[in-house]
Amino acid sequence: MGEQAAASTIPRPRRTREQRKLRRNEVLAPWAVANRLSLDDLDPGQRWVVFAAIEFVSFCGIPALARIVGYFLGHCGLDLGTLVIAAVVGVSDRSVRQAKALTAEQSNPFTNGVSTEVRAS
Repeated sequence: MGEQAAASTIPRPRRTREQRKLRRNEVLAPWAVANRLSLDDLDPGQRWVVFAAIEFVSFCGIPALARIVGYFLGHCGLDLGTLVIAAVVGVSDRSVRQAKALTAEQSNPFTNGVSTEVRAS
């Protein structure tokens, strides 16, 4: 067990800029094809944010957290568009349009519409 613990404390070598870019493209290219989206419509900053969101959603696997990611993407000011957000989160474009119209309190996946007064008691 000592060797295993020691091995887990060894830091991973940092990826170079080109390695990170290659990984991003390896994830985004098939995702874009599968969702019929054009990566040319996204600027480099948008691509990095979408890549990070895809990686997070696929890693966490918790629907409530995916909804939070969708809310963030819809309100972060990057103007990603509802089709892109829907593809990242795995919901319909219509669902994203409806969610963008909600306030943060209304779209909180942990309250599911429970009012503040009810939660306080």
